[in-house]
Amino acid sequence: MVDSQLLDYINKEISKGFSLDQIKQMLLQYNYPEQTIMEAFALIQQSSQQTQQSSVPIQQSEQQTVQSDVQSGQQTVQSEQQLQQTQQQTSQEQTSQTAAQTTTTPAGQQAAQTNLLSKMQKASLHYVYLLSGLILVIVIIQFITSSFSVPNLIKSLVFLFIAVMTIVYAKQRFVKPRLILFYRIFLVLDIIVLIGLIIAMFK
Repeated sequence: MVDSQLLDYINKEISKGFSLDQIKQMLLQYNYPEQTIMEAFALIQQSSQQTQQSSVPIQQSEQQTVQSDVQSGQQTVQSEQQLQQTQQQTSQEQTSQTAAQTTTTPAGQQAAQTNLLSKMQKASLHYVYLLSGLILVIVIIQFITSSFSVPNLIKSLVFLFIAVMTIVYAKQRFVKPRLILFYRIFLVLDIIVLIGLIIAMFK
């Protein structure tokens, strides 16, 4: 049997940096049997090998832990990247939708304004047609029913001219805004002529 004190002594000397041969020579000087010394060396070597073998699973476990942490970190980074991409796509979609609304809303407003303006133009033209149409009818009736004379002919032609020009300028003022002044002048003359004709009919 190898004494435990002998094993402790050998381990201490090994930790100090002495080789097995040096330790053997020192033990022989202390009258330790050579066989006992060799058995002690064999036990120490076996213990050292067992310690190394037991440390291998620990190292493997540590490596697996490190690999698991690395994989977990990579998955976390990938998840964050996917989340950022999703947020960017959502932001881009919202931006494109906002841009589409911004571009279509003025167009819709402009179309509504155009339709309203077109309706107003048609309504104003209807009033002009009605006004000038009454003048034409009254002038023709008076010209037929009254006795023919040059003054009556000239008067009728002037009234017809005013009625026709009012219609012409009523149409042109939407295309050429500078003609709106002439339209207003002929419109006033048209109204005066119509009032005069109506008064003359009841005399």
